[in-house]
Amino acid sequence: MIQLNARLMGEYCVEIKRGDGTIETTGWFKNLILNQGLNRLGSTSNDVVIQYAQVGSGTATPLITNTQLQTYVASSQSQSYANSVSNSGSPDYYGQLTYIFAFTQGAVVATIGEVGVGWANTPGNNLFSRALILDNSGYPTTISVTSIDQLTIYYRLRVYPPLGDTTGTINISGTNYNYTLRVNNVTAFNNSQYTFVNTLYFNTGYSGEAYEPGVTMSAITVNGLTGSQTPNAYSTSSTAGSYTTGNYYLDSTITWSINQGNGTGGLQGIVFGWGQVYIPYSFKMVFNNPIPKDNTKTFSITMRFSWARA
Repeated sequence: MIQLNARLMGEYCVEIKRGDGTIETTGWFKNLILNQGLNRLGSTSNDVVIQYAQVGSGTATPLITNTQLQTYVASSQSQSYANSVSNSGSPDYYGQLTYIFAFTQGAVVATIGEVGVGWANTPGNNLFSRALILDNSGYPTTISVTSIDQLTIYYRLRVYPPLGDTTGTINISGTNYNYTLRVNNVTAFNNSQYTFVNTLYFNTGYSGEAYEPGVTMSAITVNGLTGSQTPNAYSTSSTAGSYTTGNYYLDSTITWSINQGNGTGGLQGIVFGWGQVYIPYSFKMVFNNPIPKDNTKTFSITMRFSWARA
């Protein structure tokens, strides 16, 4: 089993535009991604993950086992799910997606103390994350919103790629092959809208490219390996495993048919994408010796992608 992983971190900012035109803001404060939010990412049914912001009047400390706000008040649908998509660059290369949820003036008339985002606009077991509202000093606070005020919730979510190499061994037909695995084209690790608009691993293991013997590993910022692709390099088959609640991982098997990936002397490297069809997460792999792939053999490899709170 080839292990891949990503880490997730989210933050909120609450902004109030008062009736006199003045603007008050909390600054950014961290959320707690809930267990059911992590589970939602494992769905292979193309479910929406983040679409609404909810606010409430509760003040209880968030727990990973929460499923909803303590005391729901109101919700708003995001104006733009990908208002801002970026990659931080060195050293962390995290992909960041910012949502803006603008409530209409007068939609919230309450004293609010908690906020969440999720996939529905009504109270229920539908939150991805929850947080108490914090002030600029990092302490829990409440905010009074009147009928002449307008509330806006900002939520930004970061996906951190693994930056270190992974090494291991696979056995094919009784022969061991050592491999090095590395994130590919890490500066493009930013298409997070295809993760959190729809579930993380819909269309898992979307694409694979095979490379000729003699290929070498390239830097994490480079797209592809150093060397030549095989004829018919792209795989056309990927199969996602089923998700088990609480696992926070999914398996995907990528297969090169008898007509694909047949280099002179086999193949020695692969590059493959994970996630939606725009491949927001990409990895590359080099084997210590060529694998004798030819037009009498298929080549299948199973990847396990896990995700966790940063």
